[in-house]
Amino acid sequence: MKKRFQFTAAFLAAIMVMPFGMIHASAYDDCDVNHDGYVDVSDAVALELYLSGDHYASDYNRFDTNKSLTVDSADVDKILATISLQSYSAQFWDKENFCGYSFPTVSGFTPDSYASSTSARLYRKYVYSTQQDSTYYLTPATAAFNNNSAPLPDRAIVGSDDRVESSGTVNTGIVRLKGIDGQGTGFIVGDHVIATAAHNVYDIYHSGGYFKRTAPTIYSYNTAGSMLSTTFTPIEVHVPYNYGYYLTDEERLALDYALITVSDDLSNYYHFSLGTTYNVSSENYSNIPLYVLGPYEEKNNDVNEDELFYGQGNIVEHSSAEYTGSLLYYDCDTLSGDSGAPVYTITQVSTGGVTYFTYSVLAIHAYSNTSNPCVWNSGTRITKYQLQFYYNNTNISY
Repeated sequence: MKKRFQFTAAFLAAIMVMPFGMIHASAYDDCDVNHDGYVDVSDAVALELYLSGDHYASDYNRFDTNKSLTVDSADVDKILATISLQSYSAQFWDKENFCGYSFPTVSGFTPDSYASSTSARLYRKYVYSTQQDSTYYLTPATAAFNNNSAPLPDRAIVGSDDRVESSGTVNTGIVRLKGIDGQGTGFIVGDHVIATAAHNVYDIYHSGGYFKRTAPTIYSYNTAGSMLSTTFTPIEVHVPYNYGYYLTDEERLALDYALITVSDDLSNYYHFSLGTTYNVSSENYSNIPLYVLGPYEEKNNDVNEDELFYGQGNIVEHSSAEYTGSLLYYDCDTLSGDSGAPVYTITQVSTGGVTYFTYSVLAIHAYSNTSNPCVWNSGTRITKYQLQFYYNNTNISY
């Protein structure tokens, strides 16, 4: 697999020949993520290590260089623009209204529930060809940053079915999972790696849980959002070890993520990037459009899984504050076949005279609320555990 930390090596090689400088930051600049008093290449490297799942910091809000309340690739771009003396601006993008929204202004730092934990997480993997499963641990590595005392800068269907047909390169990053006992969605995060929800590949309702023994058929989509006859060959599947055991619904949802490796080379397909969030609330994120992209099913009583549609909405509050660190709640329209779909934001970035969009997955859609009326759907939030699991996992093969 082309892991993200391998990209970091290429990233390093590329930036070392670019005309970057070192900018002194007497009071910590937003881009001085390692707090050494300078904004330089080392800050970009530190952020890339975090996004690759190679290191983490409990106060990872320091990585949020553009103050979007999301740590993602757009923050790396701001560092690179700063040290190359180029302009930088960014805003959240609203596809429905074709306009941008400024980032919210929020002071303080509220970490996710796992941000300060140093505990390892146990995983299970199942190889389809041999029908063998095994376990392994992944332990997050803490980043060695300075701790200077200088002050830091402040930092289902809901209502009617409003999903919209999707088009563009991003569609090629979506896959359809079909099995003998259900269907689901996944999205590409590496050259041989697909992210999805754990319940798509693991049965939680019998004897404490077990892997679904029959490999799913995995279909791809084209840029027009039409499902193709092209399929990928699954090799193995990984889930958190405790998923499927006797947990509450929300405890299980916090672990409802999985990866599938395929033998096919996915380098020419769209790769979604993962991002982490903090200070998540409907108030702080009130103007941030959120999207869920999945197959078109049962819209207006029609059934057609051959097309991709996206639902647009916003983050909503939920009474279970205990799990806000590991779950994300939103009013984007979804259906059961969307389980495993990316829940993402779109950021419009302008730097050096070039404007482009970045797509950052904040959660993996896991649960469609079937209550009537439906007021929220939910997904498993991206934290340091998922970054390591998908991007820096030495226990996978293809």
